[in-house]
Amino acid sequence: MSLSMGICRLCGANKPLLDSHYMPKSLYRLLREDNAIIQNPILTTAKTSIQSSDQVTSRLLCSEYESLFSKHGENWVIDQCFRGPGVFKLQDTLRNASTQCKGEFFAATAIPAIDVDKIVYFAASIFWRGSAHQWVAGRDQLKGIKLGKRYEEEFAQFLLGNRPFPENAALIVTVSDNVSPVDSVSSPYGGRHGRCHTYFFHIPGIHFCLFVGRMIGSMYRDACIVRSPEHRIYWGDTNPLIQGYSLSMVAHAQPVGKLAQKYPRSAA
Repeated sequence: MSLSMGICRLCGANKPLLDSHYMPKSLYRLLREDNAIIQNPILTTAKTSIQSSDQVTSRLLCSEYESLFSKHGENWVIDQCFRGPGVFKLQDTLRNASTQCKGEFFAATAIPAIDVDKIVYFAASIFWRGSAHQWVAGRDQLKGIKLGKRYEEEFAQFLLGNRPFPENAALIVTVSDNVSPVDSVSSPYGGRHGRCHTYFFHIPGIHFCLFVGRMIGSMYRDACIVRSPEHRIYWGDTNPLIQGYSLSMVAHAQPVGKLAQKYPRSAA
């Protein structure tokens, strides 16, 4: 892995920087179809859709904090998400803990196999990355999200271990109960909704929603995996939500390369 000197976006020190991934490298491997004619996943931006092996990376973090992200959340969560037919550890854990199901959510605090801290850290690291840097996929800038200077710094300090999860933030995690979750990954998206900002992203089988702002309601705080006494993890079919977002992205994107040959669009 090549290195160059620069300011680490998380700790602020001038150090050798790694080519950091926006979404974890291991997710790209999950989306590859080894037996397909075209193996690579489809990357969709606001402008284009292309089937590519390219991964969204940038000189962002020093090696110390790149490894911190992996150790404190990424490795555990990616191992637990949907990894193909019949392989979804977190879903299996919830199904086997039926006594902790409280209707639409599970009480994760009573399920020892679930590492809530790693789920929270992983989600915070992805949302922070979406706000802290302008990411580029191919020739397209990704829209990203804007936590704002104050909350971006609070999330950075949480990731560094210097403060608790931000007070004016609520994280809601939903695990798919579908035996065939959508095999899809999104980087963070969203914006202002009502009196607060709402941001989302998903990995196969797990959907994350973050509310940020002083005016977030008690309903969202009560549902938060961090703040709820039960450390709630919600349970339901996330496919319609993910498919709706994916279709919306694809509808506005121009197919490029082999996708353009396979799915040509007539001129407007």
